[in-house]
Amino acid sequence: KKEARKRGKLLGLGFANYVESSIGSPRERAEITVKPEGKVTVVIGTQPSGQGHETSFAQVAADLLALPVETVQIVLGDTDVVSVGGGSHSGRSMRHAGTVITMASMDLIEKAKKITAIVLGTTPDKVEWNEGRLSAPNSNRTFDLTELAKEIEKHALPDDLKDGLSVGRTNEMHDPVFPNGCAICEIEIDPDTGHPTLTRYSCVDDVGRCINPLIVHGQTHGGIAQGVGQAMWELCTIDPDSGQPLSGSFMDYGMPHGHTLPSFKCEIVEVLSPTNPLSVKAGGEGGTTPALAVIISAVADALRDLGIQMVHVSVDGGDAETHDAFRGVEGTFMWLTEEIGELATALRSGTKEEVSLEFADVLAWLRSQGFAVKMLSGDRRATAEAIGRELGISANDVHAEVLPSDKEEKVAELERSLGRTTMVG
Repeated sequence: KKEARKRGKLLGLGFANYVESSIGSPRERAEITVKPEGKVTVVIGTQPSGQGHETSFAQVAADLLALPVETVQIVLGDTDVVSVGGGSHSGRSMRHAGTVITMASMDLIEKAKKITAIVLGTTPDKVEWNEGRLSAPNSNRTFDLTELAKEIEKHALPDDLKDGLSVGRTNEMHDPVFPNGCAICEIEIDPDTGHPTLTRYSCVDDVGRCINPLIVHGQTHGGIAQGVGQAMWELCTIDPDSGQPLSGSFMDYGMPHGHTLPSFKCEIVEVLSPTNPLSVKAGGEGGTTPALAVIISAVADALRDLGIQMVHVSVDGGDAETHDAFRGVEGTFMWLTEEIGELATALRSGTKEEVSLEFADVLAWLRSQGFAVKMLSGDRRATAEAIGRELGISANDVHAEVLPSDKEEKVAELERSLGRTTMVG
């Protein structure tokens, strides 16, 4: 903070913990087929939009079936093929798809034992599955699943096995999981413009068993950008008079970019979940969940030495008027705590003098700086009465944070005459 102050900046440290309850659509289906040409197809009902299901699901199937991952093809999104599926949401994809792929893989291995028994002239209970190969004591021949699929073509199978190494399994699961973690960041604020700059961001996420750390880190990075974007830049603005969208293109809509975000430092913690065969929790939403809280917390910390407590959801404002104000066009939108006297002193002199001012003095000072006061509120009766005297309204109206209708025009006229507006809560 001292170093930033020397550069004329206000530094804030933000910290936020989170815990989610992830359930999602409970039903999922997997269909697995091992083909004679050495390929395995896995039909699943999730629908990725960049999460890498084709990679991570193939890893799960390949590991369970003891086959090279490059032989596994994941089939998604084709309604001619996919009969059942819960989609991708609520951190459900790996948990539900991984569970049903595990179940279907076990079914496939049991079916493979029955077929191997026919091929080797023995009974299924004598067939063993060991490190991806099927064998029986009465023969020196062994098969992996792709070799067995090719061998099947030479044998007549009973009706219940005629479809070869192909199985389908539907599963319904309602047990929740609880991914959790924490995030910490640093933000620097330019006191002249109110412009915040995110300088550092780190997080730790417990996702249960992590199937593919690279993919999980990528999802975390994207989730952080989404959450930080909502907190700092993104805003859908509509003109209140015409209904015309004012942020209809990316020229007008604030988005996070590479140059506005620092490099993230992320770590994964694996506390295994007992609710599913793979012990996974969820990793797709962990980046977003704490991002808003940690950003606002850092902003509040940066401003607290001035007696300002930032409690608004969006740093860049929640409406068009607030949005313009925080950009530094006409001033800074802020919520003031009971240390408003210290704020006035700091703004007036640029130093942190231990001087206490009456609220009426603060309001007078704000007006002397060319600001119109539109709405104020106080936690104490004395505060409300002081503000009420300045605005010419009752203390009860101040507490309600609503200007009576007959005073609105008076305030609007005052704002027009000064040409500047600030909102103080």
